Amino acid sequence: MSLSVFDLELPELSTDQPPAFTSAAACQKWLTEIPFTNARPAQAQLLRQINLLNRYVLPADERLNILELLRAPTYFVHGECSKRFTARPLPLAPPEQAALETCQVLWQALETGYLHCLRALVDNANLAGEAARRNIAVAATRALTSLLAMYLDDCRAGMLPARQFWRRLHRIYRGIEKIQLAQVAVEDPLRRQSATTVAAAYVEVILIATANPLELRPRQLNHVAYWAQRWSNRVPVLTAPPIDLRTPPLCVDLVGDEEAVFKLTPSAGDGLRWLDLAELRKTIKQRLAALE
Repeated sequence: MSLSVFDLELPELSTDQPPAFTSAAACQKWLTEIPFTNARPAQAQLLRQINLLNRYVLPADERLNILELLRAPTYFVHGECSKRFTARPLPLAPPEQAALETCQVLWQALETGYLHCLRALVDNANLAGEAARRNIAVAATRALTSLLAMYLDDCRAGMLPARQFWRRLHRIYRGIEKIQLAQVAVEDPLRRQSATTVAAAYVEVILIATANPLELRPRQLNHVAYWAQRWSNRVPVLTAPPIDLRTPPLCVDLVGDEEAVFKLTPSAGDGLRWLDLAELRKTIKQRLAALE
């Protein structure tokens, strides 16, 4: 299978301009020399090197190891840089807009790097091998969580994502679903729920979008993101509407470019999926009862 299943364009690879590191060991050494206490210059250096990495030929396993090292520093500097555009009056002032755009292109660069890994791994892997299956699931979940970070930044700035965002999100999930790896559990030390799956990462974004995030204050948005991550594994993605419709399911079109909507009327289409919210509804009711 090829990444053409995902229908996503990626930068061409060459050996013309290498990044500052071409191995995980060299990347680790490079990171020790960056003063991350100065977030904005550190963010700029990370962006430059990830962009160079995304255009340089490397074995998929080595690329994946490098990106795993770069991911934690990216989240670290983002925590400081995102303060410049969070909950500001619209339209954003030029410095605030520039800060948002820099964060967005860095998340996109990280996502692109993981998609390069995903393409190479899917093209060359024996999908029966446990290590290959795990690496594919890692690359896909990291790509989805990078998209999630982009979406949360848009929400913090009071903006909706472009339709291209939903197209990429749906197609990554659909490609992994086709090779039956959406439920492979992988570790993620940067998130509260250390173990996740491609399906859970995908559902997490949809749950946040369903909560009308643009109407939330930053602290409320953080709470919603926390519970979406905790509860995303309680929401199965079905190829047909659930039998019990007392809890209206969310319907999403994996070949479209829109977010999920509540839908009770059955529809036809190979790309349609339903998110069964029945178990989540029970969990929330139990939580509310305990609070009372």
